[in-house]
Amino acid sequence: MNKIIVSFLFLLFAAILVSQNSDLSINQISNLSNSNNAIFENGLCTSCSKLYKPTTNYSFNVTLDLESRQIKSNQKTIWINRTPFSTSKLFFHLYPNGYRNNKTELASGYKIEDENKSFLEIKELLVNNKRESFNYDFSRSKNTNDSTVIRIDLDYEINPNDSVIVEVKFSTKIPVSLKRFGSAKGREFYFISQWFPKLGVFEDGKWICEPYYPYTNFYSNFGNYRANITIPSKMKIGSTGVIVSNEEKDSLTSYTFAQDAIHDFAWFVTDNIDYREFYYTTQDNNRIKVELFVQPEREEYFERYKKAVLNCLEYFELNVGKYPYQKVTLVDVPRTSASGGMEYPTLFTVSADLFSPEETGYPEKLVAHEFAHQYFYGIIANNETYEGWVDEGLASYFATKIIKEYYPELLINFKLASYFPVFGIQLLNYNEIPLIYSIDKYRSEPAFKQYINYYQNPYQGKISDSSFLHDSKIVYRNTNYSKPELMFTSLERILGEDKFLKVISKFYEQFKFEHPKGNELIDLFKAAADENLNWFFQNTFFSDATFDYSVKTITSEDQNYRIELIRKSEGIFYNDILVITEKDSIWYKWNDSSRTKIISFKSEDELIGVEIDPLRKNTLDRNYANNSLKLDGNIWPALSLSIRWFFWIQNALMVLGSFG
Repeated sequence: MNKIIVSFLFLLFAAILVSQNSDLSINQISNLSNSNNAIFENGLCTSCSKLYKPTTNYSFNVTLDLESRQIKSNQKTIWINRTPFSTSKLFFHLYPNGYRNNKTELASGYKIEDENKSFLEIKELLVNNKRESFNYDFSRSKNTNDSTVIRIDLDYEINPNDSVIVEVKFSTKIPVSLKRFGSAKGREFYFISQWFPKLGVFEDGKWICEPYYPYTNFYSNFGNYRANITIPSKMKIGSTGVIVSNEEKDSLTSYTFAQDAIHDFAWFVTDNIDYREFYYTTQDNNRIKVELFVQPEREEYFERYKKAVLNCLEYFELNVGKYPYQKVTLVDVPRTSASGGMEYPTLFTVSADLFSPEETGYPEKLVAHEFAHQYFYGIIANNETYEGWVDEGLASYFATKIIKEYYPELLINFKLASYFPVFGIQLLNYNEIPLIYSIDKYRSEPAFKQYINYYQNPYQGKISDSSFLHDSKIVYRNTNYSKPELMFTSLERILGEDKFLKVISKFYEQFKFEHPKGNELIDLFKAAADENLNWFFQNTFFSDATFDYSVKTITSEDQNYRIELIRKSEGIFYNDILVITEKDSIWYKWNDSSRTKIISFKSEDELIGVEIDPLRKNTLDRNYANNSLKLDGNIWPALSLSIRWFFWIQNALMVLGSFG
């Protein structure tokens, strides 16, 4: 009898587990009660509601018309002037107008095909219940073909602590996705981002409301968002925030979403997607809901996505701070969608290759990067249009840290025809055909792609440059992703990992739900350092100088040694120098801007060699090969490598010659 009871309990427990992990319909999702209601309210932890004052609140009543491929919405925006300045103007972004023609600012980086064209049509505009007109504002770009910024001129002042209510009735066509907004080709998948009239930021007596530039992201105030979205009942939906309710009527279903303390709102609708949910338990025993929406053809990625998100939540809780929202949503987008790889409050998008073994670290690193943006962009909302390096650099840095912590066995790989991963090193290809390569399993440095990007473009742009001024995507990525991550990595090695992470944690706790400037982060680093770091930021942040330190010569005579070190590039870095003898290791410092440094000493022990920066603190040094020198070097490894290179290059030239 006892065996029967035990078996019954075991089966019951197993059934509960299966039911918890099975796919749920969207109606089932919406009817689930919010977890930890005493802990969370409107998607935000109750203790966090005291940390911020909402500035721009939004409510939407939206209908998705799939026949006309239009979004139709009534929007109410309540703006509170929380500055000490008055204004008689209001500025709004109309981001969909970036898709209007091929002469917009956005079109300078993307070609707007007919299927990608869209615009936001304002049908009615009220300010404090009074009908108002608007003008397109060209004061920033001077481009009269760009209509992504509008200005409302009022005949009265909005004084400090005053509020204003702006009501807009508008519609927007859904384009085929370009820069993440729109539908996926050949699929019923619609990702709706940067879709509504969004108020700019009133700061220091000025409105910051930039046009829609091709490579930069966004800047807006925190507020409380409410959205009622009506869609065909056959479709499924996911969004920023938590579902409060849903109601079905006449083959349409209306969903109500709520989320406090955010500065943007994105959502998607599709006819076919798999859904699973689970919970992350925090150190103080609260539960955060994790939602996974995954394309049916990528079902095998569920567990990898789940593991990656859990790793991210754990790492950030332990090293940066608590995640303040009730849930986080991962959306895996179709291959034909341009919506992948982007962050929004409480939601981010990813994509995965058809073939992607775990040893490649993809899509795990993409998940880590986009999740990191929940903190740096989502909760700490720096101005991405001016200082994209803050959020992108920190997101890249932390993605690398998470990969190194949880996925240490990754292997270097390259893509065959941009499709099939091959483990090994590709040195040269022609039209995606590998020509010079080595197939083997080599351990991967987590940030190796950032090194490659930097080494390919070391001179292009300073990190301190305003992000929107960069004239190409390559320069933008290098100065906002690659160089900042390498700068943060160098800074970590100078300060030590523990101190570096404590600075970031302090930055997070001090500026969550605010708009910090990059210099405020730099000041925190300077305050935490045991040395003056002006030299570091002057050379890595404010300069586009490159770095190359080299050991030029070692000479000896009667146990007297002379070592000549040189700085071959303009960049200045304060380096450690390690001199190794038969019985000792001697450390020196090179902490000045001199082009040459001479180390002279006498020793009864035979000198073996010298190395500049042996701990690799300067990640921006473009040539580590010349950082060290042995007194009696062994030429055979170098000669062997030279012979191999000659063989590979000779064969490559023969192959390339055959194309003639």
